[in-house]
Amino acid sequence: MNCQKTSAVAEYLRYNLIRTEDDLLCDGDASLSSVYSILIVKINSRYGVDYRFLYDVSRRRETAQALLNLLKENHVKPAEVEMLTEDLLGG
Repeated sequence: MNCQKTSAVAEYLRYNLIRTEDDLLCDGDASLSSVYSILIVKINSRYGVDYRFLYDVSRRRETAQALLNLLKENHVKPAEVEMLTEDLLGG
């Protein structure tokens, strides 16, 4: 389980790597049918729940896991992740 308590207020961050299969996206290459996505959830006793789901961050587990680890190590919150990934991916 990837949870972290972030402050005196009851606040937790949870990071999940999710693998799904999508045969329509594989372009004939079965190794590309795995889609790795990331879910970041923040639970705060004062403000409730916030989350972001980043679909298809990679087709390779190692790449998706590296991104997940980077987000987790830097305590990136759901509201921050879109801006950060846009900067990283040049979007």
